[in-house]
Amino acid sequence: ARVDSSWVIGDWLINYSGGFVRRGLTGAVVMLLHRASGIPLQWVVFWMQASVLVLFLVCVYRLTKGVRWSYLMAAALLSPATLAFTVLDKTCGIRKEFLLFAALGVTIWMLVSERWKDWQMSAVLSLLLVGLALSHEGMLVAGPYFFAAVLIQTKSVGRAVWMCAPPLALAGMALVAVILHHGNLRQ
Repeated sequence: ARVDSSWVIGDWLINYSGGFVRRGLTGAVVMLLHRASGIPLQWVVFWMQASVLVLFLVCVYRLTKGVRWSYLMAAALLSPATLAFTVLDKTCGIRKEFLLFAALGVTIWMLVSERWKDWQMSAVLSLLLVGLALSHEGMLVAGPYFFAAVLIQTKSVGRAVWMCAPPLALAGMALVAVILHHGNLRQ
């Protein structure tokens, strides 16, 4: 790491040990893995961050596999506003917001593969959106992108609403829960 930034790891360590608190899901997973394996917390966080980044890059690779590359396409993907952001960001860490990109990549890949039934996509979207809400509530502003991805792939407003209504409703309930539980220093 080029820059010493405690929150790059610390934000991933917020957990439920002191009670339910917003942004605690990732920390709860980190603590569970730490206790089960004995691996130091910072390495558990590193491997979690690296896994999210690799998952995202695999999705980008799979989704761009058939795309005809041009200078404009390469510039768009490698721009400091897209894939290069993680490397060029002055904090040099995988921020929790990257979970959103990985979740959206997985969703689009699943939709494009057309192997999943509507109820299975709805279940996966429920897990992803509720997980995002419990990890970092601000990421739910991207909920419409998930709906848009489903709508674009299915080309049916009815199907898209049927698949996305339960996940968005569950994510909304999780959002209300985290808004009501800001936490305190002890938590």
